[in-house]
Amino acid sequence: MKTDMVPSTDGRPVHTARIRVRHHEIVHLHVNHATYLNYLEQASAEQDESLGIGLKQLADELGGLFMVKHHDITYQGQATFGDWLTVTTWAEEISGPRLVRGYLVHHEESSRLLVEDHTTWVWVELETNRPRRVPSLVTDKLLPQPRHAAAM
Repeated sequence: MKTDMVPSTDGRPVHTARIRVRHHEIVHLHVNHATYLNYLEQASAEQDESLGIGLKQLADELGGLFMVKHHDITYQGQATFGDWLTVTTWAEEISGPRLVRGYLVHHEESSRLLVEDHTTWVWVELETNRPRRVPSLVTDKLLPQPRHAAAM
C-alpha cells in the first residue's frame, strides 16, 4: 500500500478523527487488531455526518446504506491503553455500487504510522437488499468535481 495516497490538494474532503485507546480494547498489552476496524468505521461515520450524509440521511432520504465488502489492511505498529491515535480517511474511488476509502492510523505523540487500509464499501438499497449505484448526492459530497477557472 502507498502512504502517499492522502489527497490534500485535489478537492476531496479528508477527515481526521482523534481516538483514545480504551482499556477494553487491549489484548496482550496492545490494541486488538480487530479494534482498528472500529476506529476506521468511526472516522468514516464522522466524515459522513460532517458532510450531511450520515447514517440517518442515507437510510431515510436515499433509501440505502454502505456495507463493507473488503478490507485491505496492513498493520505496521502497535498502540496501547491511553494512547491517542489519529485516523484519517478519504474517498479514493466511487464506481457503480462501490466506494473505496483510504485510511491511515497514526500514533499521535510519535507520528508513527500504525495502520494503513483501503476498504471497499458497497451501496445497498434497503428495500431490496441489493447493491445499487452510489447516489450522485453521495458521490458529489465525497468526490467533488474540481472547479474550473472561467474561460478568459
